[in-house]
Amino acid sequence: MQRTKKGGANDLKADVLRWIMEPGQRWFLFFLPALVASMYFARGFIYTWPTVGHVETVDLKRMNEIFPAGEEMYLRAAKNLWKPDGPVWWAPNVDDPSSGKLFFSDRRSNFIFKLDNLAHTIYARGDSCGDDHNRDCGSSGIAVDPYSNKLLLCEQGKRQLSRLEDDGRKTALATHYKGKKLNGPNGILFAPNNDLLFLDYNDNQAGVQELEFNGIFKVRGKAVKVSSKNAKKAGTGNPGHDAKPELLSSSISMPAGMAFSNDHKQFLVSNSDPKDERWYIFDVEWDFGDGFHGSRKDLRILSSEVTTLKDFSLTNMREFASAGNLREECLKRGLPQGSCSGKPSGVKVDSNGNFFLTGPGGVHVYDSDGNRIGSLWTGLVTSNLEFGPGSLFITGDRAVIQIQCLTSPR
Repeated sequence: MQRTKKGGANDLKADVLRWIMEPGQRWFLFFLPALVASMYFARGFIYTWPTVGHVETVDLKRMNEIFPAGEEMYLRAAKNLWKPDGPVWWAPNVDDPSSGKLFFSDRRSNFIFKLDNLAHTIYARGDSCGDDHNRDCGSSGIAVDPYSNKLLLCEQGKRQLSRLEDDGRKTALATHYKGKKLNGPNGILFAPNNDLLFLDYNDNQAGVQELEFNGIFKVRGKAVKVSSKNAKKAGTGNPGHDAKPELLSSSISMPAGMAFSNDHKQFLVSNSDPKDERWYIFDVEWDFGDGFHGSRKDLRILSSEVTTLKDFSLTNMREFASAGNLREECLKRGLPQGSCSGKPSGVKVDSNGNFFLTGPGGVHVYDSDGNRIGSLWTGLVTSNLEFGPGSLFITGDRAVIQIQCLTSPR
């Protein structure tokens, strides 16, 4: 390639273009894009995520049915994160979970993030937290609305339950209970009959508390469905149907996580109150509409039946596990004291009926009888967790962790 006598940037660009367009050099037009594309796709296989923490096995046989032997935890996201929480696997095609991605909130920055194969990106932005960077004004729990396949947010800072619309705006679903402002929705879950459950407690950051108690609330599935239809008719972002929450229980002082058992007969709730750091379990009584309320002792409920049941209640609350014992074990293992100070929070259940509980030091796996099977000691303050295809994702202090998982969600 001959350089012109005058030189300069413009002349150099012209010379390069002429060289590329020469018949003998046209291979370059195909080779360079192919090289760039191959390097982009190959980097996912070349890059190795750093490992964190360690896996403890208490029951070897059952633990190996959940996680592959010798499996490690990998740090999937950490940059520019403050307080990740509320992870949820969201698939655009509800019949194909593998088409989805992990979405999670950051309570401090008030962003909703999407975890891609190689990085996490901002999916939605909330209102600014202002100059107070110590206040968690963002959303906490997140769920997928089965009626609209959109994200539902527990906006603890705004003290409301809302739906994230396609244009980024939000439709409030529930804001008050009997005329009083909610304390701050924290956890969210759809019951087997598609009633929407949420946890509400004041964390001393959401303003003046109007309700005298913290509680477990229910919004009828019909109200959620009507809200989805109204918002669609009125246009996204417009006020929808303000549902009327119903109180299921106020027995837990600071409810933070919840899950139904596999047989739909028990309901587990975590309590993050520093004065009572425990997990409690309720019996679920389903109303068959004929005056008979079935309890777990005298009723066999099929999954196909429970979706048609109109109502249920929570009874016979009792202790399932204590965080104090786990904290002692965490400190014995020499893990960071800050990690061991973690409180009971997220709860999930797998297809085998095992409960996965975030608490002091990481994630702890229990069977339905309250026996600990093993623990994932993350070394971080751990807030929540979610199943994805072949994986378990864990949110913690400025981090998202992933571990290969052999089991699946209920």
